[in-house]
Amino acid sequence: MAKYLYVLLCLAITFGTGYSLKCYHCNSEKMDGCAKGEKPAEQPCGNPTPNHSQFCYYKVAYDTVRKINFANSSCIDVPAGSQLDKSSVPDCKNPPANVEIKECRVCATDLCNSASVFSSSQKLVYTKGRSFVVSHGGQTHPTDAAEDVSV
Repeated sequence: MAKYLYVLLCLAITFGTGYSLKCYHCNSEKMDGCAKGEKPAEQPCGNPTPNHSQFCYYKVAYDTVRKINFANSSCIDVPAGSQLDKSSVPDCKNPPANVEIKECRVCATDLCNSASVFSSSQKLVYTKGRSFVVSHGGQTHPTDAAEDVSV
């Protein structure tokens, strides 16, 4: 009987720690500073607090006082049952007065929160059957000749 209790105890210790979501953790003053090519740090989120879930987030914003763009990504602990969208990130839902949110994404798979291939500083422009990547340095410039599609 003691042998079975020992085996159960070992299994409980081994599997009781559970799965932990892993997110990129990055703070950058470059629009694409949290891209995979920049090698952001990988961060295990740990176990969520009781009645909470964990998501990864990626945010790009503009500080109107300091006049800089910045990006950050990390884990976020949210109440259980929260929607998988930007309303789960307090700074995206209600940013400080001096911050304009350019992009805010939330996801729930390992390492899903790096800057996208076409980040907010780039647009994919379609015109007459051709596509071009146009870098705007973080600024959006509407054009009459083409449809500007954010990716």
